[in-house]
Amino acid sequence: MELGERLLVYYIAGAWRAPLGTAMRPVPLARGGQRALVEAGPEDVARALAAVQSGGRVQVGPGAGGEAVAAALEAQADLLTEAIMLEHGVTRAEAARELAASLRAASVPPDLPVLPKEGALLLLGAVGARPALWAGALAGGLAVGRSLLIKPAPRAPVVPLMLVAALHGARLLRPGALGLVQGGGATTGRALLVQPGLAGALLLGRGAARPGLAGAAEDAGLPLICVPGPDGL
Repeated sequence: MELGERLLVYYIAGAWRAPLGTAMRPVPLARGGQRALVEAGPEDVARALAAVQSGGRVQVGPGAGGEAVAAALEAQADLLTEAIMLEHGVTRAEAARELAASLRAASVPPDLPVLPKEGALLLLGAVGARPALWAGALAGGLAVGRSLLIKPAPRAPVVPLMLVAALHGARLLRPGALGLVQGGGATTGRALLVQPGLAGALLLGRGAARPGLAGAAEDAGLPLICVPGPDGL
């Protein structure tokens, strides 16, 4: 599936599915050119949340989750390197170094914040979120048995999308363990935060949460934790 096609679908219940919404957003690329994605509508949000709330764990033994995720990403090293170059505007050598950092982060994932509730974890991306930060958060969440729902930044959706594609290609996850939708923070992000059944949300990347996101999470009683990670590439 070409990148332009991937940006027009979501990952829900273990499969790539056409969005139910129709609003489009442009996706400018750092190395030039532009793609587009579909903004998730209310029905998309409900469908994605229902899928991850059904549960599911990574299909590996205890303690092996990070290594299995890292192996799945390494198997798609060429595609992930191209995605990093395309989205972050770096050289192939710089992209290869970032991919190596991503594999290390996945292999030995960081401890995620302890959340008092059971349920799925929402991962929201800021524009500056590095690939290694995404890889570590994905592996860390799956290793402790959290179902994950991803909503990348609308101006930086390519790398998170390709990370999900790598895990899907490895057949590592049960349906419901991982989901991905696209859209803006003030629209899709806010709609996700106010839905019941989530354990919490992580905002990945440098840059404070928008007041609308923080307010929505507070109104819903949902922990919203900023994970800035290292500086950009």
